[in-house]
Amino acid sequence: MTLKTERPGVDAAAFREALGAVCAPVAVVTSLHEGRPHGATVSAFCSLSLEPPLVLVALDRGSDLLAMVRQAGRYGINVLSHGQAELATHFARKGVDKFADVPWDVDTDLPRLRETASWIACRLHEVVDGGDHVIAVGFVEHAQAASAHPLLYRQREFGTLAGRLAVNPHLTTETVTAGNPDATVAAVLVHGRDQDPDFMLELAGRIALDDSVAYVLPRAADRSWYPGRFHDPTLDNEPWLSWSLDAIDAAVALARGPLRPLTRVALVGFSQGACIVAERVARRPEPYGAAAVLTGALFGEPDAERLPAGSLGGLPMFFGIPEDDDWIPVSAVRKTVAAFQRAGARCDLRIYGPGEHGVNDDEAAAVRGLLTDLLELAS
Repeated sequence: MTLKTERPGVDAAAFREALGAVCAPVAVVTSLHEGRPHGATVSAFCSLSLEPPLVLVALDRGSDLLAMVRQAGRYGINVLSHGQAELATHFARKGVDKFADVPWDVDTDLPRLRETASWIACRLHEVVDGGDHVIAVGFVEHAQAASAHPLLYRQREFGTLAGRLAVNPHLTTETVTAGNPDATVAAVLVHGRDQDPDFMLELAGRIALDDSVAYVLPRAADRSWYPGRFHDPTLDNEPWLSWSLDAIDAAVALARGPLRPLTRVALVGFSQGACIVAERVARRPEPYGAAAVLTGALFGEPDAERLPAGSLGGLPMFFGIPEDDDWIPVSAVRKTVAAFQRAGARCDLRIYGPGEHGVNDDEAAAVRGLLTDLLELAS
């Protein structure tokens, strides 16, 4: 079928902007070819018919997966859950062994990812031309739903229905500001578990740049950003993890204000707050001014491989950790540093001797150094 038009189509940028305002479920389409699993992330997926049971997905015309689906004649649709944004980014990449270190099983002779919101196994029913994509219509042979809320995609960002239906408690607390509100450089200081902004205000005092830096200090509801440990399965910390990231987004927006660019904003976190800062940088690799992860690491189970969602372009990052910390093992910090280095960050890792779970003087001086460098760049 050839698409016929009598007038020019809409401007491509306007078309993308309009469709970007629509929430879409995020799924990974999978298939087996010669015993090997293949998969790719799609956001163009929907039901088509109840009788007979049909669904459709849009696959890039030039994708390897489309060729595999055509040959196999079957495919699976893994509708991702709200804590699986990292998986969505992972399967959107090309040229990598996508199933390495990703938990999956074989279900009805198809690769099925674990902990998804829904699973649908299909027989290829029809292939329809769709411009630069091909529409694969599937006859549903098996379907199963879980209790998890689905991952959504809107305005080039992942979101969660769970986080939108409930009130985010971290956004109902009072954010503290300090320092010089008119400064050219700002820092978002994120406290840890069983703490509040006063802990980070004390750190700001030790940094001793109050006249030159604007500080924004978000406050966790009930003195905790998320209920579990950073190395628990990600879903176990939802929707609190997503709520925490939303709270940091709000703090970053406040730090930027109407005139301050993101390149002059530093993110600094301790303990729970450090894990949140690391996660924010990994999931949203934007041009921050600097980041300091003080006794923290990326979320995920110990054997999980993490990579930031994009290039960090030389972002200065500082990591400090005592060798005997009761909450964050040095091995997790080393793994986190390696992940950020692979994404292009300039990392400074300092492992200290036995010490308390806190911020030592050398770490405070390192954060001061990051902020001083930003001030020099802004002058």
